[in-house]
Amino acid sequence: EFLNKYQQWGQTTQPSLENTKIFPNGWKYMEYHVEQQFHNNFFFHSYPLDVHNLTIEIEDQLHHQGEMIYKLDPGINYEQNILIPGWLIQGQQTELLSHSYPTTFGEPYVRHYTFSQFKYTLTIHRPEISYLFKILLPISIVIIIIGAIFFIPLTSFDTRINTAITGLLSLIALQIVVSDSIPQVGYIVLSDKFYYFSYALIVFVLIETIVLHYLRERDEKRAKVLDRISFLLVTLGTPLIFILMLSMVR
Repeated sequence: EFLNKYQQWGQTTQPSLENTKIFPNGWKYMEYHVEQQFHNNFFFHSYPLDVHNLTIEIEDQLHHQGEMIYKLDPGINYEQNILIPGWLIQGQQTELLSHSYPTTFGEPYVRHYTFSQFKYTLTIHRPEISYLFKILLPISIVIIIIGAIFFIPLTSFDTRINTAITGLLSLIALQIVVSDSIPQVGYIVLSDKFYYFSYALIVFVLIETIVLHYLRERDEKRAKVLDRISFLLVTLGTPLIFILMLSMVR
């Protein structure tokens, strides 16, 4: 029985051999071609650097471990020419497990049996460089434009404000597009952190522009010095924060 099958009616099982082969050592061999959809729980906390396991779990539903056990075939492998659009195959793993059910299934005199279980895992991941490029390049362009605000004179208050707001709206639109690439989840993924930091950065620039606009009327020299300090904080701090977020995933 496939433990993680998706739809029973969608399974097709066809024997590849007409009769069971019997080897000289007494072993019996039968081969089947099976088509089946399987389900797995995926976690996208590290998107777009997420890694997922595609598993096939098999367990006999009639014979417990005292009557039947699975044995690994060292020749198990996947088709080397298989292509999964948008994904790369990282490797495979096979396991033999013992699965116990803490129930008598309603029969008071039945023991808690342990069943032999076989688990095959194919590990896949996204092409990291291309996905990071798709996400970080647009964000970087917006941040560069925000950084250019510091080269606009403090006297051009409206221009600085309008540029920051335009950058903010652009980031919101970009995040909506990126979020549509994965299922709806109830937690923050890595790409969200990039955008949230960028939002905070733009809000910082907006507040800085407003504060310095009023400060310039009383002390223009001090306002210019604070503007230069803010520029250094943004240009030096932004790449460091991005690198830190990426390193935490690793």
